[in-house]
Amino acid sequence: MAALETVRAMLAAFDERDVDEYVSHLAEDVVVRPPGFIFGQREHHGREEVRAAFAEILITPERGDRFGTQTALLVTMTGDEVSRIDSWPSEAEGLAQLDDPTAVVP
Repeated sequence: MAALETVRAMLAAFDERDVDEYVSHLAEDVVVRPPGFIFGQREHHGREEVRAAFAEILITPERGDRFGTQTALLVTMTGDEVSRIDSWPSEAEGLAQLDDPTAVVP
């Protein structure tokens, strides 16, 4: 699966709240720094930490209400898997990290 297709599938799985599909796109040693408005500033290391954090989102209704907040994600691929996800509070801050960004819309 091409990198762009992988990212789109991962984002679609997140939107559908399908944790199994979401983590299937992640490398075993993935590092995820989600938007701070979801968990505060912290990192999750490995699929199982990401799975647990995802479950926390699903069982905490007030967290789900904030998904309309703008954020920018930077997804790093290793082969066909997502090896790192970083986030910034705005698109402008996220784009400032990149020389040649590609927007991905699920």
